[in-house]
Amino acid sequence: NAFPVSGQLYTTHLLSLDALLTVIDSTEAHCQAKVLNSLTQQEKKETARPSSDKKFARKPPRFSCLLPDPRELIEIKNKKK
Repeated sequence: NAFPVSGQLYTTHLLSLDALLTVIDSTEAHCQAKVLNSLTQQEKKETARPSSDKKFARKPPRFSCLLPDPRELIEIKNKKK
């Protein structure tokens, strides 16, 4: 950070970060849909098996549920300034 950030460059950075967040959100939504689909198919397979063969394998919760909301992110960003 040797050079001061001009207003136009700052706006460009915000647009780039916004685009990156959009890509991350869509990727995460796609992955969650695949996981839910996989779990549904796995449950269907388990119901077809005898109950003695069932294994209880649970997937860990996604880390994204622990992320702060946008308002908290703005507060954190303002604290760092």
